[in-house]
Amino acid sequence: MLTRHKILEAGLEVLEKDGAHGISMRKLAKRLDVTATAIYHYFDGRESLLEAIVDEVCSKIVSQAPREGGWREQLRGLMISMVSQSLEHPRASVWSITTYARRAPVMSLQEAIFGILLEAGFPPDRADHVKGAVLRVCVGHLVLHEAAARDWAELPADKYPHFHAVEAARLQADQVEHFKFALDAVLAGLPEPDQGDDPTA
Repeated sequence: MLTRHKILEAGLEVLEKDGAHGISMRKLAKRLDVTATAIYHYFDGRESLLEAIVDEVCSKIVSQAPREGGWREQLRGLMISMVSQSLEHPRASVWSITTYARRAPVMSLQEAIFGILLEAGFPPDRADHVKGAVLRVCVGHLVLHEAAARDWAELPADKYPHFHAVEAARLQADQVEHFKFALDAVLAGLPEPDQGDDPTA
């Protein structure tokens, strides 16, 4: 039986495999063994479907993030939830976050971040700085992970000896743990809301 959830799952799989340009109502209909008209019963069109896919991903990230502890713990949990979910569909996630950065689905992530920081007592300008810092670490990690999917092993060892020296360890690294290392370094350098702009205060 065709459902909205099945359509979104199929759309996410196509988005991950072929990119946004690869999604069409006709292609999804063929994948789900239904008519395109059946999909239009749930979505007005391609753009409506794409936004619903992004909304589904972002809603899951926010809903699964912990809401306990101080602002660092809550922010850390939200960012780890974001990366953990996104690594299941890295190509689709990078596209979603960058393309929909100022639209409702992804704005829900920014709203959650600002909520944590403002409730902790950060003034608006510093809350914006902190949000920018952690999001850049997150998006940068996902972009680099997506790029690393290429076969770097073909790089000549005589030209890139240091890269080859760490290649085995890099390939075996847990990507969530890899992200936590960078995130924790950033969070450790951030001051408390009442300490001004000097991390050493």
